[in-house]
Amino acid sequence: MKKSYKSTIVGEEKRSISGGYTVQEENILLYKDRKVFYVRGSACLDSSCCGSGNWNYIQVIGYLLNEDKEDENKSLQSWEADTIEDRDEQIAISKILTEKHPGARIEFH
Repeated sequence: MKKSYKSTIVGEEKRSISGGYTVQEENILLYKDRKVFYVRGSACLDSSCCGSGNWNYIQVIGYLLNEDKEDENKSLQSWEADTIEDRDEQIAISKILTEKHPGARIEFH
């Protein structure tokens, strides 16, 4: 399934009522001659009524289909990716990302 992703400003904290998150990097992993687009960041629950916590995360957006040009400020980009539905591919990609970024929680979109 095709999915669009609009780049966020790396290092800028996004806040919500219960905490916030910060994108640390947008990156590409080469896997079987395809480009896997992923976002790495950190999240923190610091104002929730149910507790607190923090963690590092990786959101695997999918196989990169195309990359739009930078916006007028030359800072943000938009991407189009094909989601990774195959469970064996998800497991293999997760293993590579876990070795590269130990301790990060990995999600496929």
